[in-house]
Amino acid sequence: MRVEAVRRNLGVIGADPGRVGEVFESFGRYLGEFLWVGGKLARLEHILGEVAIDPPPQSSGILYVTAHYGNWELAGLCLERIHGPIRILYRPAGPEWLDRMVRRARGGNRLLNITRGLRSVVEALRRGEIVGAAIDEPVRSTRRVRFFGRAVSYPAPLLEAAWRAGAAVIPIVCIRNAEGRLNVRTMAPASDPAEIFSCFEEWIRRDPYQWILLRDRFFDRGTRE
Repeated sequence: MRVEAVRRNLGVIGADPGRVGEVFESFGRYLGEFLWVGGKLARLEHILGEVAIDPPPQSSGILYVTAHYGNWELAGLCLERIHGPIRILYRPAGPEWLDRMVRRARGGNRLLNITRGLRSVVEALRRGEIVGAAIDEPVRSTRRVRFFGRAVSYPAPLLEAAWRAGAAVIPIVCIRNAEGRLNVRTMAPASDPAEIFSCFEEWIRRDPYQWILLRDRFFDRGTRE
């Protein structure tokens, strides 16, 4: 089922569905790196390439947004190394033993369970804290943004709450380079969802087989052409 979902995603973005195995190879590398680092910031030096994280703007807080691309989890650890522990939005990862392992691998970052609502996120941003979230998955929402020519759902309540709180919303990417190391960089603060998803599209077009979203992105309920 996941293989077919990835094949369909590749077809929509103009990549070769026959190379679906490369996406799962990227997934294996992502998972191996994430668990090997295990939240230990000193280990990042062994796998990082160029890191270009711009100084944050003056704002009430910062919401860093990314896609399930390259090694998004290690982008969060890079932010911890620079800013100290940040808050990461997450969903519990299946069985309790797996969830514990994943939580440990996120290092000193404090986790916010997104299934419990946005109140804690908004409060953190208003206190001037930093929050990170991967937001390219389909969500239950009637709000749409253009992504590879399709109108797709996105987490409008999260983004709108951040902007209302006066937070800067900054795309960040962690992409594997030709040498196999990970380059991390931030983009300019975004003022609307279209700017964010335009960044995602640019990254994915560069190397579509590092996009590790194992769900149908373009065929979620309510998605329109």
